[in-house]
Parts: sequence; structure tokens; C-alpha cells
Amino acid sequence: MRAFSSLLALMERRRVAVLASYSPELTTSKLSSQIVRWREAGAAHCRLPALGDAETELLIRSAAPHGRTPSSDALRAMLRSAQGNPRIAVELAEALAGDSGDLLIAPSAAAAVAELREQLAPEAFEVLRLCSVIGDEFCDTWIVDLSDVAPASVAATLQLATDRHVLVETGESPGRLRFRRTAVREALYASTVALNRRLLHKRAVEY
Repeated sequence: MRAFSSLLALMERRRVAVLASYSPELTTSKLSSQIVRWREAGAAHCRLPALGDAETELLIRSAAPHGRTPSSDALRAMLRSAQGNPRIAVELAEALAGDSGDLLIAPSAAAAVAELREQLAPEAFEVLRLCSVIGDEFCDTWIVDLSDVAPASVAATLQLATDRHVLVETGESPGRLRFRRTAVREALYASTVALNRRLLHKRAVEY
């Protein structure tokens, strides 16, 4: 924040353009008050639309390590995971440099999952992992039927995840939910050990 404020001060004497982005729902009180001061000093504020698939693909290809062009299948998966978010797109492109296996995980999404693990009770975190195994979108009654957790606890977890902007209601029908960020769902899914993942898949298929 200090560096950004210094750049804004430079703009009073020089023709400098500074672009910065943030997620409103993840903004701390300290940053919120600083944003107010920046706007009072003349900073313009607008909501950025998501990038289109063609723009995201161009960004991924430009950020990918030299000689590590993603395959068609990998590129489709990265576009689905990024959802037009340039930061996620760049993180996924940079992840091509490492031995990431079949599923590329954006570091910021992994950090969000690590924070959830620290803040949620183990039982609640396992409910979210079950949600991630089912998919991007699901019905709350599925989680009640598939989990070994009391319905009231499942409801509390889903409400908490919605309050924290991890899940959102689709509005299509009561109890229908989806992950707000596909990258976070994939990070949750990847955090589940292989054996547990297979057991949860088997339980979901039988259901």
C-alpha cells in the first residue's frame, strides 16, 4: 500500500498511469480505508469485467515458460479454472514450469484453501472437500445424504462458506449451490488424499 501511495503522489508531478486491482469481497478494513483516501486523491474506480476466452488464452500463452506450451486439453482446463481472472491465468501458466501432475493448481487458490483449513473446524473443512469432489455445482441435500455429518452441521458449513464467498447460491432452485471460484474448488479437491478421494467418488456414484 505504501508503494502504491508513493506512485499516486508521483502522478501529481508526472504523467504516470497506475493500474491496480483487488477483490472487493476479500478487502480488509485497513485496505478499504486506504482505498477511500486514494479515491479522494483522484484515483478512478471501476469494476473490471472478466477476460474472454481468447484474451485469457493469449495471456496464458504469453506467460507460459519458454518451451512449455500447454496442450489443447490442458488449455481448456486452464480456461475453465481461470474464469477470465488474469491473476489465476498467469499463475496457471507459470505452474507449467513445475511437475504439477495432471491438475494445475493456482498458488493463490491453494493459499485460500490453506486459510480455510486453519479457520474452519476439521468437520466443516471435510464437508467442503466433499462438495469439491461432487463438482462445481451441487444440491445441499446431496451433501447431507453423502456426508457422515449431522444435517445442522452441514447447513452451518454451507452457510459459512457462502458468507466467506467460497460458495454462492445459483438462484435456479432452492438449495442449489456452486463454487464461486473454480480454482478454489480444484485446490480443495487436490487437498484430498487419493484414497479418500476415490472413496468419496465411489459414494457419490452409488448415491
